Amino acid sequence: IMPVMVLALQITSQLSRFMRASMLDNLSQDYVRTARAKGLSERVVVMVHVLRNSLIPVITLLALSIPGIFGGAIITESIFRINGLGQLLLLSILQNDLFMVQSVMLIFAALTAIFNIIADPYRHPEFDGSGTVKDGFSGPHRLSEGAKFGMDMKMGFPYKIKNTVVEFSDPT
Repeated sequence: IMPVMVLALQITSQLSRFMRASMLDNLSQDYVRTARAKGLSERVVVMVHVLRNSLIPVITLLALSIPGIFGGAIITESIFRINGLGQLLLLSILQNDLFMVQSVMLIFAALTAIFNIIADPYRHPEFDGSGTVKDGFSGPHRLSEGAKFGMDMKMGFPYKIKNTVVEFSDPT
């Protein structure tokens, strides 16, 4: 039970702090005031509306932190003498087994890539999952929160915002 606690304690504390900050941030949003004004109970407002929107950055943080757990497992396995990929990597390094070191590192790299792909839709809400991007010169589209300011660096010219729908101004 001790190795699991060592690996999980840091990520749990990070996630709980991040979740608290995200919940507090979302509690002051307009949609929460609207839900309360409609007469929804506080439990429904918090558990359905606020929690749902607060989980998006938390899921991203969790998916991007999982490769770090594998890195921490290398040290944890050697301290607690547990057989695993971390122990195998350390023994392979000590025995100068280059092919085994490369194989274990390939597994770690593949896991990192997989969890980055899992986290990607949560980091980039402008992708709708169908392979098309809601971006470009194809007309009005919804913006993510991070794109609602000043100058669109991809387009290279200013845009006007009306109710979070972009209308591109003529660059000439």
